[in-house]
Amino acid sequence: MDIVLINPLYPRYESNMFASALVASLDMPPLGLLYIAANLEKYGYKVKVYDFNLYTNQEIEQISEEIFRERPKIIGLSVSTPNYNYAVAYSKKIHEKLGNSCKVVFGGYHASFLPEECLAVNMADIVILGEGEHVFVELADKIIQGKGSSLKDKKGIAFIDENGEVYNKNAHLLRIDNLDALPFPDRSLLPMERYKTPATVMGSRGCVARCEFCASGAWGGIKLRSPENIVAELRELKENFNFEHICFIDNTFTANRERTYQVADAIAASNLDFTYSLETRVSNVDDSLVEELKHMNTIAVQFGVETGNDQVMKDIHKDITLDRVYKAVETCLNHKLRVMCTFIIGHPTDTNETIQDTVNAIRKIKRMGGQAKIEMLTPYPGTPVFLNREQKGLVIKDWNYDHWGATTSPVFETKNFTQRQLHKRFIEAVMEVNTI
Repeated sequence: MDIVLINPLYPRYESNMFASALVASLDMPPLGLLYIAANLEKYGYKVKVYDFNLYTNQEIEQISEEIFRERPKIIGLSVSTPNYNYAVAYSKKIHEKLGNSCKVVFGGYHASFLPEECLAVNMADIVILGEGEHVFVELADKIIQGKGSSLKDKKGIAFIDENGEVYNKNAHLLRIDNLDALPFPDRSLLPMERYKTPATVMGSRGCVARCEFCASGAWGGIKLRSPENIVAELRELKENFNFEHICFIDNTFTANRERTYQVADAIAASNLDFTYSLETRVSNVDDSLVEELKHMNTIAVQFGVETGNDQVMKDIHKDITLDRVYKAVETCLNHKLRVMCTFIIGHPTDTNETIQDTVNAIRKIKRMGGQAKIEMLTPYPGTPVFLNREQKGLVIKDWNYDHWGATTSPVFETKNFTQRQLHKRFIEAVMEVNTI
């Protein structure tokens, strides 16, 4: 085996009324790793992929023994903030078992935005910044075959040089310009039947917005796949799996209106007999757009609303109003679409009053016939709220990353709330909206 790619274990968060988007995402396959794997296979490399979140601790131990017996040349770990501690611990185990014969590569959001941290503990040998499909092939060529230029000449990576110092002279977030040129994710590498939401498709990468709490905008705009390329992947899914429903995981499926119509028409013409769900912005929604989404057999949409207070909307650069939210919800419901609206508590300018506004907004949406859920803000690295936290009066009190995916316990305080106060107010809000 040449390369092993791993989605490290996340803390075992409970799936209940307090469950976050993180919990939901763990019920989906890690498409990023499957994209990287498929591209490595394209160039002749033998790859295995493991999602440790599918297995018990005992099963992970057995899988690890198998990995170490096979002695891969590279082990790549997808690192986000909540699984960082586990990734570091597992990297240490790799080095203990395989020594210098195996290079450990970190990628993912946390690694991309905090590469020095990942390298400082001397656990990651190389960190990939941004989208890793192409640079991972370059690393494999260099590490496994001894081909290609020096690591110091490669863009989008950071590593410890021969002097024991972090070298990131060429480091910047890598983007894939032509998504159509990538092979489709190799879903055969994972047991898809173990996922609650196995059929996920990414029609675009990035986001046009710059919301304070989200890192997607930091990647530098949005990259779109062509309608033809998306339909080709859907045909492959129809041929190889028993999926009935497809969940598009784009940050904003309808970011480009003209392209949305083109994608919807292409999907409708394909007669593939899937139903679809997707996320969009309320500012894009009107009768014409919703009719087009219905045309492609969409049955559910999700809106990121985030707050029930118009001033907080402005503070977090959401660029919408509550009136626009209610209109979008009404339009979708009139067209028989299921609607889910997501909200966040803990914005730097949140007060007891603005949180109550959020509760009231959720109540109204539920009375209209929509659904809604609340999450606690987490100031993930790379987000504007993390980068500008001192200016915004947000103080991180808990730097144990194991807690950063938890939904009930904030890791910070604001100028208006202590940790304890914010935790209490969040629980109250969740309980109130769940009694409606």
